[in-house]
Amino acid sequence: MKKKIIIISLILFILLAIPYVNAEALTILHGDKTKTLYEQTGIISSDNYQKVLKYTDDTAEVLYITNNDISKCCFIKENDTWVLDSWNCISSKSGSASDFTYPFYFYKK
Repeated sequence: MKKKIIIISLILFILLAIPYVNAEALTILHGDKTKTLYEQTGIISSDNYQKVLKYTDDTAEVLYITNNDISKCCFIKENDTWVLDSWNCISSKSGSASDFTYPFYFYKK
């Protein structure tokens, strides 16, 4: 019985960890390409760090985290230039968030 609980717990942990490991891997691989794209919002401060949630040749979804808020930006590539497609404030200390979702990888635009 203990063996079943341990196996089920391990499987559950692995399933819950997959999106976070994926975001870390995408951030390592593509973070340098998306680290300054936040400037297109005109609102997100430069004291942020990012997590790349999704990246393809023509789309990118990036989570920007600052001391005051968490924002998810979606970018599309037009003529070899990344352009802001949508921006949502997911969580904000000032209470002006567009939406709130946890865990963040379930957030859809």
